[in-house]
Amino acid sequence: MRALLSIAVLMIVAACQTAPPPEPEFTDADRQAIAAEIERLTLEMNQLSTPEELGDYLSYMSVSADSYFTGEPAVMAFAATLYPSMQSVREFLDPSRWNRQSTNYTLESSNVAVLSPEHAVQVTKQFYTITNSAGVTGRRLREVATRVWVKEDVGWKMIHFHNSWISDPVEAEAEG
Repeated sequence: MRALLSIAVLMIVAACQTAPPPEPEFTDADRQAIAAEIERLTLEMNQLSTPEELGDYLSYMSVSADSYFTGEPAVMAFAATLYPSMQSVREFLDPSRWNRQSTNYTLESSNVAVLSPEHAVQVTKQFYTITNSAGVTGRRLREVATRVWVKEDVGWKMIHFHNSWISDPVEAEAEG
């Protein structure tokens, strides 16, 4: 009889437990706010164009980006080379500071897919020029870039970046 009473008491206690509160709904307004924040960060980051601002530019990337990957990480993909850590990205970008005054970006389009409150993917199309240390600006190039963003304690950070150049045919070459 005691066992039956114990089971009955446990069943009553279990039935009286309150269910955990439901997860807050992730709305379209939430997605739009996150997308706007990602686009703002991209514009802000692209304004950091001088060699002296490389550290500030890299601050938009997660310090521990390589920790998000299983297996071999690929924090940055550039010219068919994968850079597996923030240190390797920094080592790759550092020499680019030696012979340039600035890299100037003009954002043409940005599409952000908000996957969750903590994860987003961005695809941008942009033009850029490089001005060398002698003050000569090279031809205007066009690129498409993808970025994977995560929400960390300090805010939104990129954990992966990839860019590809788009070849715009020169009219004379296209006609001839």
